[in-house]
Amino acid sequence: WLISRGYKRIALINGPDKLGASKERLNGYIEGHSRKKIKVDMQLVEKTDLSKEGTYAALEMLLARKNRPQVVITFNEYVHMDAVQYAQQKNILVNRDVVFASYANLPITNYTAHPPLVSVEQYPYGQGEKAMEIMIGLLGKKMDADYNPNEFQVEEMPATLVMHPNTRP
Repeated sequence: WLISRGYKRIALINGPDKLGASKERLNGYIEGHSRKKIKVDMQLVEKTDLSKEGTYAALEMLLARKNRPQVVITFNEYVHMDAVQYAQQKNILVNRDVVFASYANLPITNYTAHPPLVSVEQYPYGQGEKAMEIMIGLLGKKMDADYNPNEFQVEEMPATLVMHPNTRP
């Protein structure tokens, strides 16, 4: 979506490597670039430990690049809010000089001065509902003679891109 709107220098402030979501976001970032035949610049990928200080340091590194990113995608909207705060301290016009995008689509961002231009809605309620459904199924299987505790399953949940109305760059 961002690339189709003309953005080419897209950065990612990702979470810690130990989180599965961090790996998925990085893979998606790389795949998105590859699909559009845009070279991935790994200098536009920074990590945060999810603390305010970690996010500040990550954004500082990105903004110090010779060719500053046009867009910064943040690991989640808490990271987004810290990144926006840092950008404002550096007199960067949020969603004008640098556009922000995020994962989570938390309702609280509707009450902030600078929500991300777009968010990926991940449907946490649906994830919890599906997890409970799987757990109840596993508990039922545990009674079966052919139950294998090492067996696992992968479930993919849909995600939706949500445009925030008052953030036109």
